[in-house]
Amino acid sequence: MRLLIFSAAVLKSYALLSRLPIAAHRSIPYRPTTTCIQYNSNPFGIDENLASSVYEKVPCPAAIKDQVAYVSGFGEFLNEGKLTQLLFRPNGADKANESSPSGESTSTVVQRYPANPPPLMIARGVDTSSLKYGFIVFQNNELRDSFIEEFDGREFCEDDSEDACSYASPFTLKVEAFGGEDKDGTEAKLPLKLVEFVLGKQNKSANRPYRKQNAGRISGDDVLRLSRGQPAKTKGKGSRGVPHRLNSEERAEFERSERRGYLRIDGTGYRRERKGSPLCNVWRQHCDSVGKPVVIMMKASGRAGGGRTEVGADSVVVDWSTLRDPSNEDTRKQIDIDVAKAAADNNMELKELDEEEELSDTAFNDPVFKWDADPIWKLPALNLSYEGQRSSAQAMCKALALHFDTMKKNEEGEPVLKTGHKKYGDGGVRGPKSRRDAGAKGGGKTKPKKFKRQRGGGKSREDQLKDWHF
Repeated sequence: MRLLIFSAAVLKSYALLSRLPIAAHRSIPYRPTTTCIQYNSNPFGIDENLASSVYEKVPCPAAIKDQVAYVSGFGEFLNEGKLTQLLFRPNGADKANESSPSGESTSTVVQRYPANPPPLMIARGVDTSSLKYGFIVFQNNELRDSFIEEFDGREFCEDDSEDACSYASPFTLKVEAFGGEDKDGTEAKLPLKLVEFVLGKQNKSANRPYRKQNAGRISGDDVLRLSRGQPAKTKGKGSRGVPHRLNSEERAEFERSERRGYLRIDGTGYRRERKGSPLCNVWRQHCDSVGKPVVIMMKASGRAGGGRTEVGADSVVVDWSTLRDPSNEDTRKQIDIDVAKAAADNNMELKELDEEEELSDTAFNDPVFKWDADPIWKLPALNLSYEGQRSSAQAMCKALALHFDTMKKNEEGEPVLKTGHKKYGDGGVRGPKSRRDAGAKGGGKTKPKKFKRQRGGGKSREDQLKDWHF
């Protein structure tokens, strides 16, 4: 009995020990598994424990494109520190501290150039292995050109650079100006770490359209969420005091407006139960998300035809506040010229605003309006209004939609004029013109309800009577 109890205790303790790290019950030290790589001896190597910081490449900025030299021809075991000492410190006398792209301070040899050695970095693959070529960024293109003339085609280990043999096998260095294309035909790129070392770290979102100076723009996904009555993913893009939820009729008109490039409403589109015009608000949010001017055609007739100064005259309103650059005089003049030309070509007259409706020029620079950060519903509308007949107003809206490129397009770049048609990118087919053309596959006659023999089989009435036998 005691033996069984002892055996059970031993098995239980062994099971507990098996769950512990190896260092808890063995002499081998515990080493956690990791995918991080770090070079301590390489002054230009990995210091952030992220291999992606080495092989990630970006297009060369225009500010340093004329200052970059492309070097190749060396072996895979030659790192940045040895290559820098080989090219810029051949005499190797004094010691000095210098900085590297990784931010480390390394003890190196003072080179023969009057300034510090230019940043140098070897291109590496995903596994951090050398790709046998690298980049050097000089202070100006004159230093780069002189370096190319001196070192291009130079054979090391066969001239006065005897120390090169201790770093790598004999090789012929190839140096040329950076530019052109890679072997795969794509644009040549630089390591991200080298660019950040020369120009400093930049926010990646600054390269996206409108993000740098227009951070307040709403996304297209949030526009759809607001139109369905849902809260936006980004806080502050919507407001409870500004109606955005669309009903079925307004949603259908919004989808048509996306295809044609301008909004068409009855009157001002005001809904008393919503205390505003949700369709106009959503359309303005949509134009703000794509960075295009707002074009609205207000029809004088209809259930909401109030607000018109002249009976039977339709209005075309162009709001360019969605460009978010009101203080730019060139933008204001260009918008005025483009809209005035479209109005003159279609016999539309400028609608004069009352003094109470006018917005002074000082409001463009008013610090209350943060044009680069506030959502569009907080910013005032900058409208240009024209009046005329319906045919003229519709023609003007089409001209502005073509000029501002606001029409929805498919993958081939063609405008999506009608839904449900395979030519216009909606993935469907054209609907049947009539019931006779309808069928299982969108074409052909309807399914017959009788046998062919009962329908006569295409024979005349006399031939059918002859076939009958009593």
